[in-house]
Amino acid sequence: MIVKILSRSSPNAIQGVITYILREDTTKEHEEPLIFTKNLRSQDINGYIEEYKINEGFRITQRKDSVYMLHTILSASPDELQENTTPEKLQMLFDRFTELWGKDGIHLAKVHYDTNSIHLHIATSPIEYRTGQSLRLSHQELKTLKTELQRFQIEKDIWPLSIVDHGSGKEYVNDRQYFHRKTNAEREAIQQQLQECYKKATSQSHFISLLSELDIHSYERGANHAGIMIGERKHRWNQFDIDYKDLPVDPKLSIQEQQVLSEIQAIRQTTRSRYIDIPGRDISK
Repeated sequence: MIVKILSRSSPNAIQGVITYILREDTTKEHEEPLIFTKNLRSQDINGYIEEYKINEGFRITQRKDSVYMLHTILSASPDELQENTTPEKLQMLFDRFTELWGKDGIHLAKVHYDTNSIHLHIATSPIEYRTGQSLRLSHQELKTLKTELQRFQIEKDIWPLSIVDHGSGKEYVNDRQYFHRKTNAEREAIQQQLQECYKKATSQSHFISLLSELDIHSYERGANHAGIMIGERKHRWNQFDIDYKDLPVDPKLSIQEQQVLSEIQAIRQTTRSRYIDIPGRDISK
């Protein structure tokens, strides 16, 4: 199982990630969407967004590069048969993920079936449920989460064909070496997809949106999109001859960010004394 963990430093990520995860075109045809929650009461997208904003309002420490959303993707091998991956097994996988990341967090997940492999997208607030404390994990804790999730999926026979070596004893290969060890066809396909999106893009945010539609996910460094993820590895734009900073910044995005920050600030001033739920209690329906 491949585990990608992406941090988002834009206030717009609260709405953006949730909207992306819950989009309708990822659901199996003629079936209800498979959605899992932890510490959430809502039953619709607007309610989820509001709850994440309310939780953000409890943040104690404010930084210029604060992370507003954590986006995790758990991907199965294309060889896994969809009919063998039952909702009950996926629920177990989600429950184990929340135990490892932190039962005192709020998590929203949906199973996506829109590519040749099943994958579970999870939106996690970087703030504990209504305590204001950080819920981010260290590098060692993230490594433990990946290895423990894989051990769990093997034990429960969830994705038996999706076994990945999460860094135990493998030769270290840097990003550029890893990319160039792929076949020419694989490299050219990735390069072509990025170049086509880059030519169509009218702004930086439009470019990232076009990549997301292809299930290509960017990663951030210093609150800026620095490149894309291939498997669990990060690759900078210059490996694909992409001049990301040459694309114009969408002025509407900055206005929207300010609006969201103002909204969160208003929530922060009114909610801390109003809510008295026990921190970490699972209040999911």
